[in-house]
Amino acid sequence: MLTLEEIKEVIGTLPSDVDKDSDDYDEYYAKEFLKIMCDVILRHGKEWCKEHAGMLNSQWSYARTLV
Repeated sequence: MLTLEEIKEVIGTLPSDVDKDSDDYDEYYAKEFLKIMCDVILRHGKEWCKEHAGMLNSQWSYARTLV
């Protein structure tokens, strides 16, 4: 399993609620983001995730509005 830092290297930035340096950090959502992103990277590969980093962060932000 990847770490949040490794995922950050792939997609460039982390959403504020999963970034430990942010005031919005939430441990529960960080764990969920980690699980989801590990699965996405496993299915699609790191290059695809790099190319679609904006979309991935946008989808996370949208999903958070549903909770």
